[in-house]
Amino acid sequence: MFRKLSLVVLSTGLVVSCGKGNGYVGVDLSIAGKKYCREISFSQGWSYPPTDNNGLGYPTPFKEYEFREGNGLGDFLVAGSFEHVFSPPYTKSKYRVNLSSAKPIVAPIDDDTWEKATQKIMPLYRKSIFRTATTIAPDDRAEFQGKIFPRTGPLWSTPGDGSTRLSPDQQWLVLQSRTRPGRGRVYFDVFNVGTGSKLVTLEGPLNAVWPDELIYRTGWLAGRYFVIPTGDNFEGSVICDFGRGTK
Repeated sequence: MFRKLSLVVLSTGLVVSCGKGNGYVGVDLSIAGKKYCREISFSQGWSYPPTDNNGLGYPTPFKEYEFREGNGLGDFLVAGSFEHVFSPPYTKSKYRVNLSSAKPIVAPIDDDTWEKATQKIMPLYRKSIFRTATTIAPDDRAEFQGKIFPRTGPLWSTPGDGSTRLSPDQQWLVLQSRTRPGRGRVYFDVFNVGTGSKLVTLEGPLNAVWPDELIYRTGWLAGRYFVIPTGDNFEGSVICDFGRGTK
């Protein structure tokens, strides 16, 4: 039996331009990924004032997403988060995302709902099989548990530990690569570690003001969902579910 794997590629569309800049990460769902992926959108975007309660200017974009446990399996609360020197350290807009059904449900929530889940933070899991830049494989493949996993792009996505993402149970491995430094195309190769087989490769254009930041912030949510932020202001999402009939 193989556990369910889901991939969350954050974007407002299949190829998106969002936020306050012109950056995007696109994913071509017309190929293999279309079998697994569904789009959702955050209806109110990510809003926050120019300055916090103490007059400190908020940066653009915010640091990353913060997820909190919602009501039951597949239910999460999410907001954009800043460094904790800011007050409050979250975006004004916040959402409930329910991934338990075939059609994800996304709805805005109020601050009270968010604050009640303060003790239920679910940080993204970012374990790499490359520990530092000095341990990254120089060739086009990674080795783990005695198996070889080839990457698709000619270059690793980011130096060192940002190039691979291992799931918490070590059953799934994602290799992150690109065609060239900065912009170009980006690839996410999803492997089953136990069998060594590739499940799918998602790919698309990378055109962002902070491309390394976007790729480095990928990670696992709740041990099951793989999250890829996209867009200069991290808006929307495409959710790919690999749980049905995967081997």
